[in-house]
Order: sequence, then C-alpha cells, then structure tokens
Amino acid sequence: MTITELYNGLKGSEFEHAFKVVSVPRFSGVYIGVSSTGQPCLFVESKGERFNGPSMKTSRVTLGIGRDYKISLPDSSPRTKTFDSLICESDEEVDRRTFISLIDGLLNDPTENYIKRADLTSFFLSVSRLFSIPPAKDLGAERQGLWGELFFMSRIRGFKFWFPFWHSEPTRKFDFSASNLRLEVKTAVSDERIHQFSHRQVYPYEGEEIGLASILLRKEDTGLSLRKLIDSAKESISEEEHVIKLAKAERVSGMENNDELGPFFDETEAERSLALFWARDAPHFNMAEPAGVSQTHYRIDLSTAPAIPLEDLINWLSKWS
Repeated sequence: MTITELYNGLKGSEFEHAFKVVSVPRFSGVYIGVSSTGQPCLFVESKGERFNGPSMKTSRVTLGIGRDYKISLPDSSPRTKTFDSLICESDEEVDRRTFISLIDGLLNDPTENYIKRADLTSFFLSVSRLFSIPPAKDLGAERQGLWGELFFMSRIRGFKFWFPFWHSEPTRKFDFSASNLRLEVKTAVSDERIHQFSHRQVYPYEGEEIGLASILLRKEDTGLSLRKLIDSAKESISEEEHVIKLAKAERVSGMENNDELGPFFDETEAERSLALFWARDAPHFNMAEPAGVSQTHYRIDLSTAPAIPLEDLINWLSKWS
C-alpha cells in the first residue's frame, strides 16, 4: 500500500485528539498521520533526547524534533509519545498532495526500515526549498519545454536512465549533465528545425561533448498530454531525489494540480522528428565570448547540421551509464 493510499484512508475521519495515525509497513516506528484539520504528517519515533528548542518552520511545512504528540492508531486509545515529525501546514490541497508524494519518495528505499534524524532534517530543507519555488512567468513555454524533456527521456533509454543526469534546477545551462557530457533538448511548434540557444550551449569547453536533441511539435487535441508524461515519469522513478526533481518541474510549470493536463502534442510526429546533433556542428561563433560580453544567444537552424549517426549516438549514450 502506498503512502498516498494510507493518507487517503485517514482523511475525513472524525476524531477529537490531535493526530490519527497508521504505521508504515516495513518501517519501524514510522507513522503517517493526519491532523483534525486534515494536515498530512509524518511521525518517526524519537531515539534521541527530547528537544526543547523551537521547531524549524516555514509557511508550508514544520519540522519537530523530539517532541511529544498525542496520537491514535486504529482501534486504540489516544496516547502521547515522543516523535520527530514533519507536518504540512498548507491549507492548499495541491500542496498536501505534493507533500504526501514526496514522503512516498522518502520512504521508498528498500534497504532502510528507519528514518534517521539527519535524513529527516535534510528532507525538510528540500521540501521547504521546493515550496518556495514560484511558477515560471511564461507557463506555455515552460510546459512545452518540459513536454520535450520528458518525451525525450521516454523515447530514448527511459526515465530511469536519464533522471540521475536531469537538471535539479530549471535555471541550469543544460537539461542533462554527467562528467564532461552535456545534452540540451529543444522543441519547436514548426516545420523548421530552428531553436534558440545560448552561446554556452553550442560552444563546448575543451574535452566536453555536447549533444543537442531537436523535436518538432504539432498541437493535437487527441495527442499526448504533458500530464500523461508526468504520470508516466512518476510511475518509473522512486528515489527521493528524483521525486523532488520532478516535483520542482511540476511546480515551475504550474502542473502540481492533477486536473491540469497541460499541452497536447502529436506523439507520432514528435517521435518521427526527434533527431540529435553535435553542438560543434551547429552554426555558431567558434570562440569564447569576449571580455565584457555575456548572455549571447543564437537562433540556429539545425537542419544545416548533420544528425549524429546511429552508431555514434549509441556509443555516446553508453558513456552516460
């Protein structure tokens, strides 16, 4: 049973005590709970001393260390125990769902049956940063870009292969990075393979290999939705850091609400048009930006560059493993 299913089973229960909880299978002393006002919570039996200092708190999530809470398990009387806790303070249902999905990622390590206090603190910081991320100003462009990145992953090697290399922040220069390898995915709703690039994205440093993936899109009401791609990615990943990456992407693109479907594009046309190129072969000024010049951008027609031969592409992808 998933954490979401455990939480949904607690929602709407009538109770007077502070928190109604249920134990998490496979974990020792770990409980999913809900407050009388519907706030989702995670409780971990405290193995350290009680802590009398203030909680770490933001407007949407609180971390409590070594504190007493009154809880009730199914078919048992309320009792007070000492826990480390995470409590979602937001009244927004979308934030509560996000919180629960992130907890699911935290508890998905098959090698662990307990949550260390340090891990809980680190997780609190990650969730706090996530909830502080605002949506992009241009949601249309952000959603189209995310559609392209997820579609690329789904069609070449799969989500599990690419998520470790996927950017952790949307402001990174490249969509995927590993050692001296870089990959940028570009999309265009057009019949022409013309994309916007920064100078850095097409100017490899010494020893660096940059690949450029190009996808031509066509809007289609019955096509593949961004929501479907996000859901497929969620089904494929389980590691906490990857779940948080995807949650960040959802938040930036305004896709946290499951009822938001996002754009639809013709997946057959996208798959047919998908091609990869070496950045070194793309038209660009073959020199570093001179002193005093920065943020140089190009509008590049990749149809003037040769696509990477299949054998070379296979060899290059093997370097990422």
